[in-house]
Amino acid sequence: MGYKHLIHVSFQNLILSYALEKKFDIAEKWIERYQIQIDENNATDLLEFDNLMLQYFRQKKDKEKLLSAIGQGRSLLYPKMTEHQKLVYDISELRIRWNSQLLSPAYLAHIEHQLDKYLLLDLTERYRTLKEIHFVLERLEEMNDLGHFLPFFERVSYSLIGMKSEIENYLLSLPEYCVNEKCYWLKELAAVQKIDRRTYDFDQVLQRLNDLKDTLLKYENYLEALTVGLDISDEAMFQKKNEIVWQSVQQTIKELGRFKGHPVEAGCFIRIAYYAFVVGQYQCAEKYFNRFEETGVSPKHFADWIQAYYAYLDLKLNSDHNGNH
Repeated sequence: MGYKHLIHVSFQNLILSYALEKKFDIAEKWIERYQIQIDENNATDLLEFDNLMLQYFRQKKDKEKLLSAIGQGRSLLYPKMTEHQKLVYDISELRIRWNSQLLSPAYLAHIEHQLDKYLLLDLTERYRTLKEIHFVLERLEEMNDLGHFLPFFERVSYSLIGMKSEIENYLLSLPEYCVNEKCYWLKELAAVQKIDRRTYDFDQVLQRLNDLKDTLLKYENYLEALTVGLDISDEAMFQKKNEIVWQSVQQTIKELGRFKGHPVEAGCFIRIAYYAFVVGQYQCAEKYFNRFEETGVSPKHFADWIQAYYAYLDLKLNSDHNGNH
């Protein structure tokens, strides 16, 4: 198993590095060699190959091939899965389809049809599943494109809000040493609070995020703390508290020095550039936008809202080069 794992890692790193350099002809020769190593009766092998092809076509920005890879992965993997694995796989595919602008109403209806099964999952899986569904439905609502999925959206929102006390009780039951899990649920409590717009407490949500970041730093979980710092900027931006946005951006820039060359950098560059632009720090925005461009990473690898930040910056910074922001 260790040997096979090494094969996956070696081939995938090689193929994706060629894709990053836009040497697609060489990458595809290595894909052919990699495919020979894949055992079609082994679900792990198939999943590894499927995930690679999704990353490859995202980097290549080939939507048609990406859709084909999603379909092919499903047809090969689905028959080898338990009912429970299928439920989890469907949610993973929902996220991939949404982030790649390939979500059809038929696929969303398939997810809606399974909602009762999702509601029977244990706390962690139920929460993560409903959160993914809610994210997509909320974005459709913002785009005035929910249509007949409105009752589905309301039911998912209601279910998530109803989990608040269950999450709080679970948090209280966790032993002191479960730091990462505690931090995860503290962050998610802030997210659940945002769903219920009638009782949305702006200050409390920001306070929860600040407390969470302090806890992560105390336990030296610097990577998670970095992400939460950007979430603080995001929340402060939503609340139009520009001073907090900029303070948090400056702090994040300092903390990012610890992760030079780490894969987390690329997504951070986009977010730093966007928040800086929003608060009028155009020089900083341009610097970090350019740093992202220099990585060669396709924005298609990121969640749709980060892709939207990138598209906005690309439009603004490339059309307003004379400083007329």
